Amino acid sequence: FLGIFLSSEISGTYHAACIAAKSFASGQVFVIDSRSASLSLGLLVSEAVKMRDAGASASEIAAGMSPLIPKVRFLAAINTLKYLRRGGRISAASAVVGEELGIKPIVSIIDGAVQSIGKARGMTAAIKHMLNMALKHRPELSHSVVFAHSCAPELLEKAIACMRDPLHIKAYLTCHVGAAIGTDPGS
Repeated sequence: FLGIFLSSEISGTYHAACIAAKSFASGQVFVIDSRSASLSLGLLVSEAVKMRDAGASASEIAAGMSPLIPKVRFLAAINTLKYLRRGGRISAASAVVGEELGIKPIVSIIDGAVQSIGKARGMTAAIKHMLNMALKHRPELSHSVVFAHSCAPELLEKAIACMRDPLHIKAYLTCHVGAAIGTDPGS
């Protein structure tokens, strides 16, 4: 058996799975801390499925995940500060001023935790900031690239149009981010 779990920095599911795995004989259950969340975790699971379909054993898949985990990149621009304020991540005053100035926080998953990596004034500048980050850490195009949105399909298309050519992305996936991640990116 193999389980790939939400980052241990974000959730206790990985640690709970480690405890449960001890109930089985050694080498029967492989528990992996993805150090990721949401779509990043999904990409790792997708790679694991490809390995399984190619005939890899659970132990081979677990070993194959180790070099992939640090390569997964997650970048997101937060369009509204409302949920950061509601979640207590920023003050009401900061939210009001930030909204008035059009500040868009940019977050990433670093060392397994959601962290702020910058901010931009306006979504166009936020997309350009994310492009510059992606240019620094170019995606390995032999693996999947995913563009996602949370109730903002027009912004998704704008981001794809901005990033596709400079990053030489020929094939990519798109999806909608659910409410749990889309409304509280720091959880």
